[in-house]
Amino acid sequence: MNVAHAQKCARTVPSTILNVLAKPPAKSKRFPWEKKSRLARSRRHKEYFNECWEYVEFCGERMNLGVSYEKQKDYIKNLYKNEDYMTLEKVFRPYFKMMQKSLQKNELFAEDEEILDIYIDVLEKTGKTVQRGKIGMLI
Repeated sequence: MNVAHAQKCARTVPSTILNVLAKPPAKSKRFPWEKKSRLARSRRHKEYFNECWEYVEFCGERMNLGVSYEKQKDYIKNLYKNEDYMTLEKVFRPYFKMMQKSLQKNELFAEDEEILDIYIDVLEKTGKTVQRGKIGMLI
């Protein structure tokens, strides 16, 4: 492009258009794609917050269940000494459910080692070898 042609183009374009093109857009104005990305980012943050909150609730349930089994520890030991596996199976139902939830998250629900050992033995005696195998892989 030569100088004469550039001068000719500059004379034919109104100066107001040149001024508008020369100024950068104001910061308060957002482009549509920026708005969408902010919405997507806020949705991702909300989803992450919800996941974290669900995990906190899950950990709270685990702690509460651990405390309740700690209170029943003598009773569970007595049932185990007497080899009353049917009653132990009933006692360990909530423990079994919490262990399933924990195993889905690749975690192990073991608040007390003695209770966990008794629980694993009860699983073997009652024939629940699938969950026993999953626990064995994590130990």
